[in-house]
Amino acid sequence: AEVKATSDDLDNSEKDTFTNHRQSLEHYGFLVYWILIVSDESSTSSITVSGTTSSKPKKGKSRGTEVTDWSAHKIKAFDLIARLLDIKITKIWTLTPERQTFIGLFTKPAFQIFEDPATSKSHTKEIKHRAFRILGLCIKYYGYMFAAQTTIMQDLQYWEHSAEPMAELLKYLIEKLDYTQLADEILREISNKEFKDVSSKEVKDSPNAKTFAAFLIKLTELSPKTILKNLGLLIHQLGSESYTMRMAIIEALGGLIIELTQHMDDNHSQKEQINGFFDILEERMLDPIAFVRSKVLQTYLRILE
Repeated sequence: AEVKATSDDLDNSEKDTFTNHRQSLEHYGFLVYWILIVSDESSTSSITVSGTTSSKPKKGKSRGTEVTDWSAHKIKAFDLIARLLDIKITKIWTLTPERQTFIGLFTKPAFQIFEDPATSKSHTKEIKHRAFRILGLCIKYYGYMFAAQTTIMQDLQYWEHSAEPMAELLKYLIEKLDYTQLADEILREISNKEFKDVSSKEVKDSPNAKTFAAFLIKLTELSPKTILKNLGLLIHQLGSESYTMRMAIIEALGGLIIELTQHMDDNHSQKEQINGFFDILEERMLDPIAFVRSKVLQTYLRILE
């Protein structure tokens, strides 16, 4: 009701009501934030409890072990947030710092869904899709891109399971909101990173090559045009000290070759591009690491399938 009332007053430019709406929405926003945080904590606790008690024989149902399913509450909360973000709340929160603080009530629990390895895979597609929508609206319309970029890079650094959902988030932004800037910036940042081999003494101080590699491979699968657009930057990772990253670029090249050949016409430049990718694969057969050479052969087989 408050969201609808706010929307109506914004449409009618009832500026005298903006202060009251702001106070009410901040209170409701914190309540929604609390519900989402508590639901995630409860989900984590229930998974932990079920994991520790699954091996014990069941003698009967215990009230102490009953688990509340928060999925419906999360869906309602995210739907409510999306309705709020769809209206022009920039007229109510005119100062950027205050507006960023307010939307932070929604972006933090949305990202948290993908950060906890215990609950990340347990969330339904409906919840993930709604979290993507919340983050997408904040990124495109409320100046959250740079903060989102920092969070995504940190997630890829510290959470190995985050590669897939972060790639899916970028795909959502590109396909649903026609927003490519975040993907371009993240790929540019990845291209400038220095990755190390597992055996390197400096591995503790280097980015997590395994997760970043998985992220690039997944994004190639979901949005090959985005990888192709930024390949000129990413190709430098073929000179990386990390063979994991070199293997990821090789696999990405294979995916791009398949994508281009499936949609190939009589475009001469496109054929030259494909031939150029094959030349790069051929060069990597001279890689000093056997794993990389093996990945090239696997890529050839994948292309021939």
